Amino acid sequence: MENQPDLNLSQKPKLIPSLLAGFEAVANHIELIILPIALDLLLWFGPHLRIKDIVHPILANLTLPNELQSGEFAQIFSNTKEIYFVLADRFNIFSAIRTLPVGIPSLVANISPVTNPLGSPIVLEARNYSSAFLIWLVVGLIGLIGSSYYYNSINQVTSSDKAQVSPGSIGWQTLQLLYLTIICVLFIIIIIFPALMLVSFVTLLSPVLGQIALFAGGLILIWVITPMLYTPQVIFMQHQSILKALLSSIRMVRFALPSSGLFFIAVIIIAQGLDLLWQIPKENSWFSLIGVAGHALVNTSLTAAIFIYYRDGMKWIQSIITKNNLSPATASELPKVK
Repeated sequence: MENQPDLNLSQKPKLIPSLLAGFEAVANHIELIILPIALDLLLWFGPHLRIKDIVHPILANLTLPNELQSGEFAQIFSNTKEIYFVLADRFNIFSAIRTLPVGIPSLVANISPVTNPLGSPIVLEARNYSSAFLIWLVVGLIGLIGSSYYYNSINQVTSSDKAQVSPGSIGWQTLQLLYLTIICVLFIIIIIFPALMLVSFVTLLSPVLGQIALFAGGLILIWVITPMLYTPQVIFMQHQSILKALLSSIRMVRFALPSSGLFFIAVIIIAQGLDLLWQIPKENSWFSLIGVAGHALVNTSLTAAIFIYYRDGMKWIQSIITKNNLSPATASELPKVK
C-alpha cells in the first residue's frame, strides 16, 4: 500500500493568526496608511472632473417606442434613467486613481461625494468623451504606479527581505498590474456581460428560473475567480510575470482548499462589513475623517494579512515537497486538506 505524504498540518497557514499578524504589522508601521488617507482626502477635498454635461443630454433624449410607453416597463425605464442621472452627477473621473481589481484602498472613491465639510469642491466638466477617456487612462496609470509602491511597502513590512525597491522594479510591477487589469476587463466583456444578458433573458421567461440561474452563475463565478485571488501577492513577493503569477495562485488555492477560499471570504466580510460603519457619517461631516482613517487602517491590515497568509501557505507547501521528496507537479495533485 502506497504511503500517504506527510502534510505537516501544524505548519498549515491559519485564518485568525494571519489576520492578527496583518493588523500587528500595520500597527508597527502605521505609516502604511498615509497613502490611502492622502488619496481619500484628495478625492474628497480636491477638484472633481465630471462628465455630467456630456451624459445628461444623451439620457434626456432616450425614449421608449410608443408601444412600450405605458405600463410597468415604462416605470422601470424611468427609474433607471433617474439612477443614471444621479450617477452622472456624482461620477468623478479622478476616482480612476483607485484602480481595480488591485489598487490603493479608498472609501471616498466608493462613496463619490459631491460635498465636503468645507462646502462643495471645485467642479470641472469634461468637454467630450475623447478627452474624458484620455484623462481617465492617465489617472488610472498614475493609480497603478501608486498601487505598486503601496503593495511593495506592505510586502517589505511582512517579509524578512528588506531589499530596496528600484524604480525599474516599480515600473515592471506596474506593467504586470496593467496586464492583470486588461485580463479582468476582457473577462467581464467576454464572460460576465453575456452571462448577465442570458440571465436577464431567462428572467423574462420565468423569474424563478432567473433567480436560479443567477445563483448558479454566482457560484460558478466564485469557483473560477477564487484560485486567482492571490495573483497580486505573487507579483510583488516572487516577482513573477502575470501568467506565472496566475498559475502560482491557482496552485496555492487548489492545494489549500477550502481554507484558502474561506480566508478570502473572511477578508471580504470584514472589509465590507466595516465599510457600512465607516459610511454612517454624512459626506459633509468632519466625523467622516474617522471613517477615512478606519478604512485605511483596516484595509491595509487585511492586505498585509493576505501577504502573510500566502507566504505561510507557500512555506507549508514547500515543506511538504521537501519532506516527502515530491516534485511541485506531484504536490499540486495532493488531496485537498480541510
